[in-house]
Amino acid sequence: MSMLKILAIVAGAAGLAGCVYEDSNTEYPGFGDAVRQNNAVMIIDPNPAGAQVTDIDMDGARSALAIDRYRTGKVIPPKTLSTVESLTSGSGTSMGQ
Repeated sequence: MSMLKILAIVAGAAGLAGCVYEDSNTEYPGFGDAVRQNNAVMIIDPNPAGAQVTDIDMDGARSALAIDRYRTGKVIPPKTLSTVESLTSGSGTSMGQ
């Protein structure tokens, strides 16, 4: 056999070996989609189930009073709320100090 035929056979065998190779991701089609999954979890539902409820229970007289207070500049300021009164560390001192 000539060297050219041997080289052609080796090249052909190498080419066919690439056709037999099976991608390891074919068993798990979603493998590698972690970024897409993280993005999907972070997206806010633009049409939540509660959005279809348009019958809002509201007291009209109370709303009218609030509007009048707004127009006259006598708005009741909201109460200042905090989630934690004070945090203490293990030594008994406040963390903010």
